[in-house]
Amino acid sequence: VYVVCDGHGPLGHIASFRVVQSVPMLVLKWLTMVSATEPPENAVAHAIRKASEDLYSFGQQYGLDFSESGTACSVALRLDDRIFVGWVGDCRAIV
Repeated sequence: VYVVCDGHGPLGHIASFRVVQSVPMLVLKWLTMVSATEPPENAVAHAIRKASEDLYSFGQQYGLDFSESGTACSVALRLDDRIFVGWVGDCRAIV
């Protein structure tokens, strides 16, 4: 799993740091828990959604206001000879 994040706003550095750490864990967690019928690209989409939820919870827990901050994120998942990519914001992945 490869992840690149680009934070913006006053707390963008915290947002990008948190997301770049949580996405790989969330992808691997999804891949180990999902049934064989789920396509692998769902792991990337799921991880991005869950990382957003995690960032919101993290902000609530520590009193951080991310309303003017955030992060763009690109994810590439390599499984054997296939690569699955996903992104949020203006941070696209090209393979």
